[in-house]
Amino acid sequence: IGGRCAVIEVDGQMYESGGAIIHSSNKYLVDFRKEFNLQEFNSNNVPTTPLSIFNGQRFVLQLGFSGIVNKIKILWNYGFSLFKLSRKISSSLKKFSTIYDKQADGMTYKTVPEMLQAMGGEEFFQETQVTAENYLIDGLGWNRRMVDELVCSAMKVNYGQNNAIDAFTAFVSLAGVDVGSLWSVVG
Repeated sequence: IGGRCAVIEVDGQMYESGGAIIHSSNKYLVDFRKEFNLQEFNSNNVPTTPLSIFNGQRFVLQLGFSGIVNKIKILWNYGFSLFKLSRKISSSLKKFSTIYDKQADGMTYKTVPEMLQAMGGEEFFQETQVTAENYLIDGLGWNRRMVDELVCSAMKVNYGQNNAIDAFTAFVSLAGVDVGSLWSVVG
């Protein structure tokens, strides 16, 4: 239910290793959790730990516990593209979430492009036709370093992919780094 799910074996024990983190805008899973009275675990209650990004050769970003120092480091490394990224994710999630009302109203679609256009206009469909890298850097003019380091890291963690995936899938993946909006089921 929702996301790439897998089970892996470690030292003879089976562990769920995918689809465990859920975004709060996923209406079906939020409703499912409520219907079955499952307890929500919200990572906001866990102490913050430093974040580092390693590019395979060196650490390209290392954040600590100081919020103001972290913001200065991020701004220095990635410029204002990070703010643009945040706005784009919020905008895409808002448009994507319209599918729930459309489905409740009984709307159906014969093709995926038709459904994408119903949710996000021509923009969503066009995002499926171009790589994330080309769309973000050439189309939106975002900072290449941010795309290569932050965006690619998020897509690698969430989907096991790089910047060559389509832009629409990239934005869905990037919702998985929306701190404060992620949760899982306890247990």
